[in-house]
Amino acid sequence: MIDNILKKEVEKQFNIVIDKSADVITKEELKEKLRRSINKKEPLRVKLGIDLTAPDIHLGHTVVLNKLRQFQDLGHIAILILGDYTTRIGDPSGRTKVRPKLPIEEIERNAGTFREQAFRILDIKKTKMVNNSKWLEPMKLEDIINITSRYTLAQLLERDDFSNRFKNNLPLSIMELLYPLMQAYDSVAIEADIELGGTDQTFNLLIGSIVEGGSTITQQYTKNVYFSPERKLDRKIKEAAIAYQLEKHFTKDKILEMYLNTIYFGGNAYGVEVASQNYFGKSAKDLNLQECALLAALIRSPNEYSPFGNIAI
Repeated sequence: MIDNILKKEVEKQFNIVIDKSADVITKEELKEKLRRSINKKEPLRVKLGIDLTAPDIHLGHTVVLNKLRQFQDLGHIAILILGDYTTRIGDPSGRTKVRPKLPIEEIERNAGTFREQAFRILDIKKTKMVNNSKWLEPMKLEDIINITSRYTLAQLLERDDFSNRFKNNLPLSIMELLYPLMQAYDSVAIEADIELGGTDQTFNLLIGSIVEGGSTITQQYTKNVYFSPERKLDRKIKEAAIAYQLEKHFTKDKILEMYLNTIYFGGNAYGVEVASQNYFGKSAKDLNLQECALLAALIRSPNEYSPFGNIAI
């Protein structure tokens, strides 16, 4: 009975948020995030980033703002990121030449106008609005190096506008190449579950998943061992810096081993060896494929999937 109610609610929310969406990457992942959110009664953090080159909301903005409002009405958290720092670089999407740099004063004026217009669509009480200069401005060179290490030049040149300019010997600055990486870090800083954007932003949004997930195990291990679970921006930067140092000194296999020896598997079991003994009465090195698969499933939601609380598993 409860499973049917959950399934119906997931389908209802899923159908609402995909309606009139040009694309969803990926539908299966969106459904799973909605399912976990509803099951745990934890709202999703839905991000929309705004370039502040112009002061006024255009038609494209209203489409994604209305979609963000739909998520709000379903009980999720809307996070509107004003790109006051990334606008200093300028969004290169669809450009054949470098954007002229805007004075900081003009960007701030544009931000004020945009705030006023955005709240004609969004519920101000259910919206978190933040400038990305809050985390991008304090960055050190080492932080930037860590972010750029997640992506290659060849991958950036897969973007049509970059590729065309490169092939036609048109200027393409390092500054512009940094734009999608800086925008992607916004998602890391606010720990976004879902990102919204226009179709012209698909490349930038996909890079977000690579920058955010490029070192998932290392950064998760860093978070578990060195930091509290609080959502603080300075913690995210320190976390990335420590992860970068760990990857310089340890192999991926060693980091994975350290990670598996610290994570929670449910049933008061911390670490894969303790979990193996608790659930199967034997060492982790003696587990068969099915037993390994069960432990792997526990990592995502240890209490929900625990065999001690779910006999059907």
